[in-house]
Amino acid sequence: MSSDNRHISIEIYNDQFDKPHLVEITNNTNTNTNTKTNTNTNTNTNTNTKTKTNMLRVYSWFACILIYIGVGILCIYIALQHNESPDPAAIKLTGNIVLVMFIGCGIILSIIVCLLGALCFRCLACCFEACIIAQV
Repeated sequence: MSSDNRHISIEIYNDQFDKPHLVEITNNTNTNTNTKTNTNTNTNTNTNTKTKTNMLRVYSWFACILIYIGVGILCIYIALQHNESPDPAAIKLTGNIVLVMFIGCGIILSIIVCLLGALCFRCLACCFEACIIAQV
């Protein structure tokens, strides 16, 4: 067996979204260094476009959350404008306006639940893993 016939292939994943680059290692080291410099140049240009796309996602999610909170508060405000109680500290709603109040409260409650679930996802995942480990 001669050592010149050996060939190895390695897949390198530089980033989460990049396609894998196949690098071939041979006895000639010049081709290996050239391949590495080319992949680093490509990842720098892809990183700039990814950060712009990620910021656009963050802004769109933030805008959606604000719109939903605004609609919920508007529903509650409209329902409270139809308050029939003579006492300003009491609430007496009758008819279809009760549904508007429930829709506004439901929207606000669902947004709070979703945001708390997203914020606590990592903590819950750790707790679930600890429970599974404790059962074993």
